[in-house]
Amino acid sequence: SAYKPKHLPSYEAGNYKSDTAVIYIPDIFGFSPQAKEVCDTIGERTNFRVVALDFFNGEPFKLEWFPNPPPGKELMPWIKRFDYATFIKPAVEALVSQLKHQGQTKIYAIGNCWGARMALNLAHDEVVTRVVCFHPSFLSDTTDVVIKAPQCMLLSQDEAPHLPIKAAIEKSEFAAQSVWEVFPTMHHGWMAARRNDTDPENMKEFARGIDIAVKFLTQV
Repeated sequence: SAYKPKHLPSYEAGNYKSDTAVIYIPDIFGFSPQAKEVCDTIGERTNFRVVALDFFNGEPFKLEWFPNPPPGKELMPWIKRFDYATFIKPAVEALVSQLKHQGQTKIYAIGNCWGARMALNLAHDEVVTRVVCFHPSFLSDTTDVVIKAPQCMLLSQDEAPHLPIKAAIEKSEFAAQSVWEVFPTMHHGWMAARRNDTDPENMKEFARGIDIAVKFLTQV
């Protein structure tokens, strides 16, 4: 059944008086400590307003369910409840309207994993005008997506090549402004809830990912 809670929890960081807002769309694990750290760091480094919406309403997919969830918690049926067209897009459009009313005239997005596909869809629908995708998922079928904004795609060694989307970016008018960076030593999720905080290489590449995202978001 359609999932439409009336009030979604949110998390804010950065400068609420900025003319630029970044909407952060987490991975399936929701408001993890790492997600909040990304919001805080992006807000501090860019001086933009950062707003994250908890589409899962405090009940995200649990990290311990991955990759072998208990019966009734299989990932694909679970994630399909959060439909882009009927839930994600209207919720973000409502937030964008609020942000513009409060003075944010430029609206960007950062998405992780599943959230990266949502961010890509929002750019396709011209809800946001610049997109960062950390280890994007659900991109195997993107042949219908028209690139209408600069893209910053940061991929681990685990993602499929996503060649249709790469080719679409390269032949778009935004090719020169876009970034396609593969992190060959990283696993899927290194920028989000599956980050290994005790691994120096992961933390180094997390910092590099943040650096690339900040440069991309502020180079306008």
